[in-house]
Amino acid sequence: MMQEAYVNEQISFEEYREYLSDYNYAYSRSELLSVIEKHADYLTQKERETGVRGWFIYDTGWQKMYAEDADLFLYAAILLLLTGSFAAEYVSKSSSGGFAQLLRSTKNGRHKTFYAKLISSGMIAVILALLTGLVDTTVITMGYDLPAMNAPLVSMQMFADVTGSITVAQYFAVFFVMRVAGALLMAMLVCALSELLARYIPVLGTAVILTLLPALCAYFGLAAAEHVNFLNLLAGTPLFLRSAEMALFGNGYAMLTLWMAIAVMAVTAMMMPAKRMFVK
Repeated sequence: MMQEAYVNEQISFEEYREYLSDYNYAYSRSELLSVIEKHADYLTQKERETGVRGWFIYDTGWQKMYAEDADLFLYAAILLLLTGSFAAEYVSKSSSGGFAQLLRSTKNGRHKTFYAKLISSGMIAVILALLTGLVDTTVITMGYDLPAMNAPLVSMQMFADVTGSITVAQYFAVFFVMRVAGALLMAMLVCALSELLARYIPVLGTAVILTLLPALCAYFGLAAAEHVNFLNLLAGTPLFLRSAEMALFGNGYAMLTLWMAIAVMAVTAMMMPAKRMFVK
């Protein structure tokens, strides 16, 4: 229209040139503005559907925090530190065999030692989870801002399926609890295998198969493996998002609760024969 107006001498060359300057300025920023416009449409749609008014927030830091995969350093540290929690007692250092039989014959060598090993292993796992989480948070805050902690979590489009008015700060607490719970479950699993298999290599191999094989299958496209992928719990957000997406029984937290309950029961089922072996 402006070009036609210029050709028809309805506007001057200076007016046309000024318009072209403004046009080029706007055109070069159109893609950036389209992202903002899409997010505005998303917030409007979420408010219409759920009644929760989302915020415009700078979420790069938060996405960096929540979109990361499982902390493999935490996973490996728990696995390597706790593999010998019980297996070490069966290592033969002389012709008399391992120390397990002698340990069980002492005054506090049965129940108390068993639970002492579990408690110390659990404490190691929790401390490692907190420390690695603190390191991750510190590194991210050094590079990014983490603003608007009171904003509804649905303000971030990656949490579009989340129901309720949970805030960014509240999910931050849930995120850390899931990581700690995953580390604790991993520790108890390794301890149970350490007693049941009583050898370092079988313990390591079995633990890796049980925890990493589903993740590997999911990586190569086996969708069913995602349901038993233990690394999703260590990562936190993938399991939370899957639960929100499924909305089992109409509740976005039902699948997460059920998954945790099944995982606890499975580890407990392995721990019971391990206890009998060690105590009896």
